[in-house]
Amino acid sequence: MFLERFITSLPIRITFPLVLFLAFVIVSIFEAYLEKKTSFRRIEEESREHICSITAEFQELSEYFISKNNLNLIERRIADLSANQFLKLILLVDPEGKVIISAQKKLKNDNLEDALKSGAKKYHREILSIINELRKSPKMICKISEDTNKILSVAPVLFPSETKKLRPSNLGFLIMMYDLEGIKEKHRKETLVILLSEFGVMLFLLGTIYLIFSKLIGERLETLLRIVREIKKGNLDIAIKLEGNDEFSLIARILNDLIRRLKTYIKYDSLTGIFNRFALEHNIKELLKESSENQRNILIFMDIDNFKEINDTFGHNFGDILLRLFAKRLRNVVKEGIVGRLGGDEFIIFLQDHGETNIQEMLNKWISELTSPYKIKDNIIEISITAGITVHQGKDGDFYQLLKESDIALYYGKKKGKNISIIFDDSIKLQEEKRIKLSNLLKFALDKNEFFLVYQPIFDLKTRRIVSVEALLRWKNGNELIPPSEFIPILEETGMIRDVGRWVIEEACKQIKIWSDKGLREVAVSVNIDIQQILEDNFVTSVTDMIKKYCVKSGLLKFEITESEAMKFPETVIQTLKKLSYEGIEISIDDFGTGYSSLSYLKMMPVGNIKIDRSFVKDLPEDKDDRILTKAIIDLSKNFGYRTTAEGVETREQLIFLKEIGCNFVQGYYFSKPVSPDEVEQLITNENEIFRHKWIL
Repeated sequence: MFLERFITSLPIRITFPLVLFLAFVIVSIFEAYLEKKTSFRRIEEESREHICSITAEFQELSEYFISKNNLNLIERRIADLSANQFLKLILLVDPEGKVIISAQKKLKNDNLEDALKSGAKKYHREILSIINELRKSPKMICKISEDTNKILSVAPVLFPSETKKLRPSNLGFLIMMYDLEGIKEKHRKETLVILLSEFGVMLFLLGTIYLIFSKLIGERLETLLRIVREIKKGNLDIAIKLEGNDEFSLIARILNDLIRRLKTYIKYDSLTGIFNRFALEHNIKELLKESSENQRNILIFMDIDNFKEINDTFGHNFGDILLRLFAKRLRNVVKEGIVGRLGGDEFIIFLQDHGETNIQEMLNKWISELTSPYKIKDNIIEISITAGITVHQGKDGDFYQLLKESDIALYYGKKKGKNISIIFDDSIKLQEEKRIKLSNLLKFALDKNEFFLVYQPIFDLKTRRIVSVEALLRWKNGNELIPPSEFIPILEETGMIRDVGRWVIEEACKQIKIWSDKGLREVAVSVNIDIQQILEDNFVTSVTDMIKKYCVKSGLLKFEITESEAMKFPETVIQTLKKLSYEGIEISIDDFGTGYSSLSYLKMMPVGNIKIDRSFVKDLPEDKDDRILTKAIIDLSKNFGYRTTAEGVETREQLIFLKEIGCNFVQGYYFSKPVSPDEVEQLITNENEIFRHKWIL
C-alpha cells in the first residue's frame, strides 16, 4: 500500500523512468549476486584442480631429482613457481621432518612444525593433520581449507633407501598452500569493473529511453495535464489537438467530447434548455463590465404563482412539462436579452437599453402571452406570474445586487397578492431594511420578555354575554409597539413562530389559571396556531403537558387555524386536530372564505366553529355580494353542524344583520378592542353595565 501511494503521488513522467531505474538496479544487484556465487564456486574448483596438477607434476619432478641427488634443479623450479603471487607456501620435507627446499629461504633446514608455524601459522595444524593421514595412506591430498580461504596440497615424496619398498621411514612431503582469498578478491575487482561498464551502458540506454518517452509520451501527457488544469480553472473554451491512434489520442478525443457536453451541462438548464444559474451569472457579469454610463441594466425576476399547487395536484412530471412550455414561450417573447432559469419555477430576464423602453408596458405584453392557457395532457392550465424588477444605470450595481433587489421586489409582489409586477425602489428598500432589522430584534425578543398578550372578547348573540376571548400577540421593543402585521409574517418566515407560539399557549394556560384562582366566571381563551407548530412531532404532547401543569379545564382552551394554513398539509392537520379535540380543545377555522379549501377535507376535520373573515363583514349590510356570501357561509356551517363567529364587527347595523341571518358569536371593536388581562376581568365582572347600550337593537 505504501509503495502504491508513493508511486501514485508522483507524476507519471517521473514515476515511469524511476520504476525503470529501480527495476534495472534490482536486476543488476541480483545478477551481481548470482555472478559472485557461481563464479566463486567455479574459481574454487578451477584453482584446486590447478594446484593439484602442479603438486602432482612437482611430486614426480622432486622424486626424480632426489633420486639423482640433484636438488639445485628442484630449487630452480620452486623459484619459478614462487613467481605466482597466490602461491604462498612451498616446502619439500625429508623423511626426518627437515625442510630441505623452500621458496622462503628462512624456512630452509627448519623442522616441519616450526616451518609451518612460521609460514602457515593459521593452517599448520590442518596441514599436520593431512600429513598424519598420508603416513597411513600415502597418496596426494589437495583440498580447500576449512575457512575456504586457502587451498592446501600435500603429496608424499619417496626418498631413496637401501630397500626399494615404500616405508614411512623413507617418505618425505611436498607441501603447497595457495591463496584462494586473494584470487577471489582479484576476480571480485574484475567483476566490479565489468558490472560498472554494464551499468554505464544501461544508464545510457535508460537515458535514451527516457528521452524517447519524454518526447513521444511525456509531451503528449503534459498536453493532457495542461488541458485538465485549464478545465479545473473553469476554462472550457479549449480543445485538445493530438494526432494519432494511440491511447493518448483516444483520451484526447474523449476529453474533447466531455468538454463539449460539460459546456452544455454547465451553460444550459437540463429541463428547459435555456441558460442556467451559472451561465446567467457569467453572461450578465460580462455585460455589466462592458456597460456604458448612458446604458440601463434591467433585471427581471419572475416566477409562476402557486406552482407548488400545480405539482401537488397534477404531479411533478406535469409541472416539468409546464416549465418547458413556459421557457419556450419566454424565449419567443424576449427578442433581445438574456433568458435563464434560476431554479424551480424562477426565471431571470436581463436587458440593456438606453432608456427608450417602457418597462411596465413591455412586461405586461410579455406576461399576457406567457399566461395564456397551456394545454397539457388534455388539461387546460391557466397561470399567473409575479415579477420583481430592478433597474440600474451604467456600471452602478453588480450581478448580486441586481439579483437581490429583484428578488426583494418579487417578495413584496407576493405579499401584495401575487399576479403583479413590482419595480424595486427606495420605499421597498426601506421596507426590506426594516424587515431585516425586525428579524434581528425578534431573535432576542422572547428572551427579553418583550412579547405580551391582549385579549378581545367574543360575545354570544343569544345570551349577550362574553363566552370567550381571543389571545392576540403583541410586541413592544423598547418604547415602540410593533404592529402584528409587521412582525408575525417574519416569525412565520424564520420559523421562530414555533417557539413564540409555544410561549403564547403557555401564557394563555397561565392566564386561565390566574382567572380561575380569582374566582372569575369561566371564559374560554382562543389561541391562534400556525401550521409549523402542528407539524412538530411533540406538539400535542407539549400542549397536554401545559394543560396539566396549569390545571386547565376541558373546553377552556381553544385553538384557531386559518383556512389556508389548514389546507397546506390536510392529512397531517386532520390527524393532529383530532388528537387535540380528544383532549377537549375546540378547533375553529379562522379567516374562513379567504383561502382555498376542500369541503371534503373540511368535513373530516374536528371543527366546532367557523370564523367569518372581517373582509366579508366590513361592508355589511350594504354590500349585496357580502350579504350573500356571509349568509352562505353561515348556512353551510349549520349544515355541517358548526357554529359561526363573525370577526371585525364595528357597527350596530352589522350586528343586527348577523343576528338576523343566524350567526352565533360576534367579535370586534363595536364591543371592545383587544385589552389587557386586568381589563378583561373588569369587562366580565361588569359586562351588563358596560355593554347594555350596545345591545339596544
